[in-house]
Amino acid sequence: YTHAAIWSAIALVELGDGNGAMELLSTINPINIAASAASSRRYRLEPYVVAADVYSVGANVGRGGWSWYTGSAGWYYRAVIEYVLGVRQEGNVLLIKPTIPNDWPGFEISFRHQNRKVYVTVANPKGAATGIRSAFSNETPLTIRSDGSAVVPLAVSGDVTVSIEMGTAPADAMAS
Repeated sequence: YTHAAIWSAIALVELGDGNGAMELLSTINPINIAASAASSRRYRLEPYVVAADVYSVGANVGRGGWSWYTGSAGWYYRAVIEYVLGVRQEGNVLLIKPTIPNDWPGFEISFRHQNRKVYVTVANPKGAATGIRSAFSNETPLTIRSDGSAVVPLAVSGDVTVSIEMGTAPADAMAS
C-alpha cells in the first residue's frame, strides 16, 4: 500500500532519519521498481506512474495496481519536497527544515512565488542529516524557529536567494 509507505517515510523524517526516509521512498519509486526489462514486465505499469499499491504476495509479486487512480503521487511529491527537502510555504513565509540522507552534499531548489524567483541552496559539508548551522536570505541572517525551521520572508520585492548550511547551530545562536 503506497500511501502507508509514504506516510512511514514522513514519520522517519519526523524522527530525524533522512537515510531511512529516502531508502523507503527509493524502494517505492516507480523508476527504481521498473529499472530493468524483467522488473518492468513484472510491474506492468508505466515507469513514471506511482501506483496505489504494489503486490507483495502470490503470483502478482511486484505488480503495480491502481495506476492513474491514486493520490500516491501527490503524497510522494509532498514527502520529498515538504519533508525530506523540508521546503514548504506557510502564508508569506517559506519554512525550510531539511532532513536528508547524511551522505548528500546538499541540494538546490528553485521556484516561482508570485512574480519573483526563489533560489534555495542547502549545503551539507559535515554530513548532517538534520539541523541548520546558518541561514541567510539575500545575505541577511534568517530566524531559526524553535522547531529548527529557517523562516524566509516572501513578502519582499525582487528575487530571493537563500543559502543554508546544515549542521549544529553555534552555541550563541538564538532560536525564536
